[in-house]
Amino acid sequence: MKNFEIRKCNLDDLESYSQHAIYHLTEKGIGDIYVHPYSSLHKPNFNEFVSNLSKKWSTEPFTPNWEIAWVAIVNNKFVGHLNLRCGGIHALVHRMKLGMGLEKEFRSQGLGSALLKTAIEWAKTQDAVSWIDLSTFSKNIAARSMYKKFGFVETHIIEDALRVDNESIDDVQMVLKLR
Repeated sequence: MKNFEIRKCNLDDLESYSQHAIYHLTEKGIGDIYVHPYSSLHKPNFNEFVSNLSKKWSTEPFTPNWEIAWVAIVNNKFVGHLNLRCGGIHALVHRMKLGMGLEKEFRSQGLGSALLKTAIEWAKTQDAVSWIDLSTFSKNIAARSMYKKFGFVETHIIEDALRVDNESIDDVQMVLKLR
């Protein structure tokens, strides 16, 4: 895809980001595999979602529960996101947890790689960040392959980690060492 923008989010983006994220949370992946741990019937509360996100984005950087995010924008619409967040205790803030997603019609077009490249480049300039951790579902071969291209290593698989709509899902843990 040629005409897209990747940019860091700010508090003015809360509503647009939340609309995209809530829509995306219940989408299945290519071949109808699960890419999120939610049933298609799950509908998060918009106001609660915005409020929780506002707290994360407003928290002091590199402290527990702080989050930074980037979005992929096509035709002035948020169609993808990537967030890095610190864990809930100070002893975890050197490791950031990565979450990302693209709306179904925008997958496999280079937007995920662009988001990932942007976030990794940013993280490499941050002395406080030593590792990026992520989880992806074992059947999400496209995501696993993309993460490996960027240097992520699979550390282990948690069998039957989740059950969504009575489907057992194995979760793959991956890490990227930055320093």
